[in-house]
Amino acid sequence: MAVTGLSGQLRLSTHANVRLRATLTLMPTMGGGGGGGRTAAGAALFLQNCSGCHGTDAHGLGGRPDIRCTASSRIYNAMRTGRGNGLMPVFAASAVPDAQVEQIVSYLGSLCDGTPAGNFRSNCVTCHSATAGGGVNANGVHGPNIRCTGTNDFLEKVQVGSDAMPPFREFTTTDIEAIASYVQQDFCPLGD
Repeated sequence: MAVTGLSGQLRLSTHANVRLRATLTLMPTMGGGGGGGRTAAGAALFLQNCSGCHGTDAHGLGGRPDIRCTASSRIYNAMRTGRGNGLMPVFAASAVPDAQVEQIVSYLGSLCDGTPAGNFRSNCVTCHSATAGGGVNANGVHGPNIRCTGTNDFLEKVQVGSDAMPPFREFTTTDIEAIASYVQQDFCPLGD
């Protein structure tokens, strides 16, 4: 493949073409969302540390989760503690300092569409499955079927947490109600 730019033509190897595609895919988000240089730095850090498993667009690869709308507390927790007995490695603060994790979080936020479906995919699917029928995450945590769970139960569990489920304090009541409505409307007719 040939790329023409201000400095002329550059020939790239097949491996470099993959990296170029990733860079071009990310470029539109770098200037938007108010993140400026921090978002650009987060994109570079994401490509370096996360894209091998989560894809250059953070949709997830090979069964790994979509993390575009993941709550920041869950990103920090996943990076610092890892997942699934090494399936996701631990990123120690000495290797990826908190400031860099914050840049990754900012970048992911620029990819998040903010929809209830996006919030569900990035925060609930790993334990409750893509159809909310229950599942098991990489750490062996069982998530129950939540297809027909009432809105008040959603609010309580998401705000406070329970058993192995952590609280998601970043979500507002409106966010949680929207996720509950999305699950009820799209999955409740599927039954148990």
